[in-house]
Amino acid sequence: MQEDEKQGITNNSVFKIIYFDRSRGEKLIHNALELKPILDEFQLNSYPESINLESPNGDLLTIAIGSEFGFIQYTCAQANKPYLIAIDKTKRDKTDEFWEVDAGGTPTPIPAYACLPAGKIIEIVMYYLEHLDIPENIDWEAT
Repeated sequence: MQEDEKQGITNNSVFKIIYFDRSRGEKLIHNALELKPILDEFQLNSYPESINLESPNGDLLTIAIGSEFGFIQYTCAQANKPYLIAIDKTKRDKTDEFWEVDAGGTPTPIPAYACLPAGKIIEIVMYYLEHLDIPENIDWEAT
């Protein structure tokens, strides 16, 4: 993304949280302080819960987070871009190991190499909210 397109949260920015658990609906947030308690609440669960975070420009972060680990996928609003998942390269050879996350009541297997510590997932989300871009110091894999 070009530097002039990076804007992060401004006074006029509205991000939409879309819960995979449809009974929880959607929620609009205007700053990281409004999102952090939601992510912290998810960390109280041993079984990771999932949300989508839609940015003002239409990009989407799919976030699953639990007490120990989480998963994050970046989907660019531009249709010709691949989905990107944050990965742990040290676990890349463990392709037969999966962890489950709750995707709206459906247990969904996630490859172990795509599961990061919960605190790292929160750092990525907070960075995204500030910069409207994914951090370059994280390993990303196109899917």
